[in-house]
Amino acid sequence: MPCRGALRPTHRTPITQVFPAQTYDVCWSRPQPSRMSITRGTIRHFRVAARAIWIPLCVVFASPALATPPLSVQRYSLEEGLSQQAVNAIAQDAEGFMWFGTEDGLNRFDGYEFRQLRHDRADEQSLPNGFISALVPSEDGLWIGTDGGGVIFRSVQTGKLSSPAALRDTPDLQRVRALSRDSLGRLWIATRESGIAIFDPRTGELKRLRHSPTEPQSLSDNSVFTILALRNGNKLIATATGLDKLSAANLEISRATLPAELAPAGQPLRVRALTESADGMVWVGTDNGLGRYDPRTERWRVYRQDASNASGLPDNRVQTLLIDGQGRLWVGTIQGLAWFDAANESFSSYHRDPVDGRSLPDRRRRPPR
Repeated sequence: MPCRGALRPTHRTPITQVFPAQTYDVCWSRPQPSRMSITRGTIRHFRVAARAIWIPLCVVFASPALATPPLSVQRYSLEEGLSQQAVNAIAQDAEGFMWFGTEDGLNRFDGYEFRQLRHDRADEQSLPNGFISALVPSEDGLWIGTDGGGVIFRSVQTGKLSSPAALRDTPDLQRVRALSRDSLGRLWIATRESGIAIFDPRTGELKRLRHSPTEPQSLSDNSVFTILALRNGNKLIATATGLDKLSAANLEISRATLPAELAPAGQPLRVRALTESADGMVWVGTDNGLGRYDPRTERWRVYRQDASNASGLPDNRVQTLLIDGQGRLWVGTIQGLAWFDAANESFSSYHRDPVDGRSLPDRRRRPPR
């Protein structure tokens, strides 16, 4: 659903910081503090200019009959109103607004202009931490994960920010890496060092899943990168040392058998990205290649970089995965973006072209922390 034309709420947002164009430090990718203005209790607007240069936002595809869809990128950066140009999370809420979480603030985009929510030490109603790591929309608002400030909820009715006591008062739930919601409305929180927390906003109940060296049915590692809800209700959990399977019926955890091509001689494998295709196959992005995994049979098909194959995976360090509305797989790697052609199992790669203003803004995709 396009964000352009989304309804604008009548409520006010607690904290917004405004940065005029050109008043930023290029070296640190952030506005210069000496020129930063803060407006409490209202929202300033940013007009999006056509010369935006940093964040890939819109991809224009040609007819599905074409072998390789051309890529056209509309870029948005600091000059157009982004609070910071390192975007870690993107989500679209029920009203059609696009949200962008950066390392220095949260940005809402309505198709025309940006509005920022920032951390302000002097204002308890602002974001508790500016490093936004995850975003998950719900029917009544937006869940926000931060790296250092825990989990915050933004109400769609009031625009106010709050943090449930069960999450706010738990010290080891402050560094969040990923968020997801299940069919019961529960929030699944993947942390950088403390495993998984399952929070029910209706009851306030909080459950924990952690790694224990003496319990084979515990998480493989407390450093969790992402959680994928499968169509059958079960979940796959990507950790710093492998891939876990979780039963929705009883929360029992078991290990997925990893192929030797990805994890030689049983070595730990850092799994960073997961996505499920319409046929029930799961694509698994790791630091050592890309895998197509069938949870029903435990069978794998592995794709790795081959310097002699121009149509192969461009890099083994896979950071993110997306299946678009036409069922096509997009792979984000350290060395660029790739599209997977399922008909001949080949990859088409996209990189920055200095003479093409609508190509990717940068070849490298920095790995998340």
